[in-house]
Amino acid sequence: MKFNSLRNRDSKELGFGTRIVGDNNRYINRDGTFNVKKRGLPYFMHASIYHDLITMKATRFIWLIILFYTLMNFAFASIYYIIGIDHLGGISPENTLGSFWEAFFFSCQTFTTVGYGRVNPTGFATNIVAAVESLAGLMAFALATGLLYGRFSRAKADLIFSDSAVIAPYKGINALMFRVAHAKKHVLNNVDAQVIIAMNVDEGNGSIRRFYPLNLELSTINFLSLTWTIVHAIDEKSPLWGMNQTDIAESNAEIMLLLKGFDDTFSQDVHKRSSYMHQEIVWGAKYVSLLNNVQNGITVIDLSRLNEYEKVELNEVALIK
Repeated sequence: MKFNSLRNRDSKELGFGTRIVGDNNRYINRDGTFNVKKRGLPYFMHASIYHDLITMKATRFIWLIILFYTLMNFAFASIYYIIGIDHLGGISPENTLGSFWEAFFFSCQTFTTVGYGRVNPTGFATNIVAAVESLAGLMAFALATGLLYGRFSRAKADLIFSDSAVIAPYKGINALMFRVAHAKKHVLNNVDAQVIIAMNVDEGNGSIRRFYPLNLELSTINFLSLTWTIVHAIDEKSPLWGMNQTDIAESNAEIMLLLKGFDDTFSQDVHKRSSYMHQEIVWGAKYVSLLNNVQNGITVIDLSRLNEYEKVELNEVALIK
């Protein structure tokens, strides 16, 4: 393997260290999350409850709210039932189950401060519980409102990456390429790309993990309105120069991406991470064009074809297939 030439190249420390953890382990997942799990501390020392609630999927968040609402009312209904259903005026239960459901829906009305008025607390203990539940309801809805606002107001880069990177012919040599697009209608401004490759390198005393920045043909664009094919030319200055597909696979290479841009809708900087493992690189391919014919003076791009490529012959240079 042609790893000796990597010793003289500049490497970066990303905070992952140089130790090789395992074969085919990636540092960054495709969705941008870090492939790291922390242990050894109490849960609440490393838990980020607010972050988890803000960033979790919308369907999961909605189901969590429904579950919390149901459990809270079930708990208070049980307390009313234990105190005695006769302390809730206006209830005319036919059986035990019916009495509990009356208490449950009275709890819903109290928790939300709706208070229809048909059922009302009559005993001292029941009034205390109803007062506590009203306070809990006010606090819960205030927190839920804040979380909803945080989810809607949080700026994020809705960038989508091609499923595979490609090695394609480029200006008489070859180049590593991947494609990215912005999924939303608004445009990101001043988008900057940084690409780093992590590789196992044998430096004589065993293999260690090294990180090398990849120079890009174009590292910044003013507007991301169409798609952007990010290109790293594999020349004499590239860490990939002289390496073939087997070499890259044996080095357990991972290409890590960081894109940053300015979202003028939120007036905030946004960023997105992703990565490609060596098995997610297609050798001898180039992406197909996404541009369709202009319709009524508007340029149309078909993002459903973002991942499509066609096979081509690579240039016969130091990089071989």
